[in-house]
Amino acid sequence: KRSELKASYEKFAKIIGLDSKARRKGLSFEQCCTFLHKIKRDTWIVKPVNIIWNDLFGEFMNNGKQRTSVSDRTFLEKFLHKKQGQKNATLEQVRELFERLNRLEIAHVADSEPKDPFRIDKNRFEAYLLGRENDAFD
Repeated sequence: KRSELKASYEKFAKIIGLDSKARRKGLSFEQCCTFLHKIKRDTWIVKPVNIIWNDLFGEFMNNGKQRTSVSDRTFLEKFLHKKQGQKNATLEQVRELFERLNRLEIAHVADSEPKDPFRIDKNRFEAYLLGRENDAFD
């Protein structure tokens, strides 16, 4: 719907820091590609990353709260060692990876709090799954 598209555009533009004047001018090519990717992701009924995330790490933590991030150790043990079979991967390598992932600017995510360097959220996990560093499909 046109109204939903306009609302999505306004929200996206605010997240990336465009004021109302800049929003009327439009997006750069890179911003446009990011916006289109966001629209595609947001229209999936069940996003693939949600299924993978919940299967690997569980939807809820032991305290009953929704899982919003995963620790470096859990990522290493449950994902790299167990799921991908990367038995030689180390905690130090995971921490270096998390440092890179936590520096990523993800357009549809407004980061208001400092990130725990030893954790990643689902958006950064998805960026890793789709990135070149992940050799799951090699």
